[in-house]
Amino acid sequence: MVEKASYSFERSHADLEAFQVGPLGEQKGREWSYKSKGAITGIMISCDSYAVVSYVFKGVDENGNTEYSDTFGYHDKDVHKVMLDWPHEYFTSISGTYYQGQIAHYFSSLCFHTNLKKYGPFGSVSGTPFEFPMNGRIIVGFYGSALSHENWPHGTLGVYVKHSKDLLGPSSQVQVVKPNTKVVGPLKKEDCIKVGPWGWSRSSTEEELSYMLKGATEIKIGYNGDSIKGMFFKSLDGKGEENSLKTNTCYEKHEVFSLNWPEEYLVSISGTLRDGVKDIESLCFYTNRTIYGPFGTMRGNAPFRFYMKGGIIVGFHGLDGGDYFDALGVYIKHIQGQTENNEDCSCNKEVTTKAGPFGGQGGTDWNYKPNGAITEITISHGWVIDSLSFKTVDKNGKSQYSDKFGGEGGDSDLIKLDWPKEYLTSISGTHHTFEKQHVIESLCFHTNRTKYGPFGRTKGSPFDLPFKDRVSVIGFHGRACNYINAIGVYQKGPSS
Repeated sequence: MVEKASYSFERSHADLEAFQVGPLGEQKGREWSYKSKGAITGIMISCDSYAVVSYVFKGVDENGNTEYSDTFGYHDKDVHKVMLDWPHEYFTSISGTYYQGQIAHYFSSLCFHTNLKKYGPFGSVSGTPFEFPMNGRIIVGFYGSALSHENWPHGTLGVYVKHSKDLLGPSSQVQVVKPNTKVVGPLKKEDCIKVGPWGWSRSSTEEELSYMLKGATEIKIGYNGDSIKGMFFKSLDGKGEENSLKTNTCYEKHEVFSLNWPEEYLVSISGTLRDGVKDIESLCFYTNRTIYGPFGTMRGNAPFRFYMKGGIIVGFHGLDGGDYFDALGVYIKHIQGQTENNEDCSCNKEVTTKAGPFGGQGGTDWNYKPNGAITEITISHGWVIDSLSFKTVDKNGKSQYSDKFGGEGGDSDLIKLDWPKEYLTSISGTHHTFEKQHVIESLCFHTNRTKYGPFGRTKGSPFDLPFKDRVSVIGFHGRACNYINAIGVYQKGPSS
């Protein structure tokens, strides 16, 4: 007998909001959710010998901009990718099998159905079959819960759906956004956002690596059984030569992928760090079209990930530990797109960009984007950043206070800004693993006048957002539990 998921609640007749189907499974572990503003256009799932253990989703918004979800679950070596030719092809349903026992309840296999074909099954086809029957619907998101306990995965899985006529109607035509090719020109590091590095600094004498892309067309990853050894690039520099981020390297294997620049460009990277040593163990590259990788071996339990909506990766930096690629980070530049009909989107308007978050995957999501200017910040800290809270003044001079994000403990400091003469422009800090959690260890807050901090202990991996003049921070977001696990910002300023 095939178990069929039920609708959790019906869509109201007056709106076009997505409604939920499911979930199926055992409600256990950390809840997760990803819902695109347009549709789901790609999925990367990872399986072990028993079950589906992780998901990464690729989405598109109403303007055709690409976005990726976090990794929900944990990666294993068996990785499958499904990338659709949106808007001609779209996800319509899922099916599969699940196992329910006294110790564990998990999804052993999954199939993804589109309006054109079926992808899968992925995983071990054993257990009770199920399906999500959704005639005339399009999947726009997924939700569920996940827990890894003694290598046994638990969890639930459900979907957000919209009626096809709501998503594909004349008022929802998706535009394909192309990058502004001006980013190929001469790039200065000081004009870019420096993110990372992730990894381990073995000593103060390590060589710092840096390479600015000039329109990447090919990337080669060299690795051996336990770590990444080097990265090599071919760019549109007029020579077609191979350039290396790390030259003193010897590797057993390599893999190459090509980018169709300028229509395809890098927007994110993720990976894992080797247990104990903390050098780069595996890498995955995300573009506006698809996912490349993972390359290397994913055995470690220290994942890292960075994604910036509205940004493009224009360079890499890191640390050379001799035989190992100890640390890796990226340079990111904000871009303005052009639509297919050549309507320029980079006119002199103020744009809002979401940057980050920096840090790890622990805790739950938090978000503070007020209708006013941030004038005060309360920060509690000790070995790590324990909590943050904010005060805002709206256009009528009325004060508003945020919730406290994070836990209790630590010393408390109050930052008062001389608004409107002084305003936030940037943040910087360090992050590391503390009590098996990835946390924000220290923070600095930068204004148009001065720098406040650092607050906390500054020994971990650094991050910074070197924004230009006339750019202001108008909000924060991230993840938190007992500590601040991750932090990012909303910035506003003139388009470049």
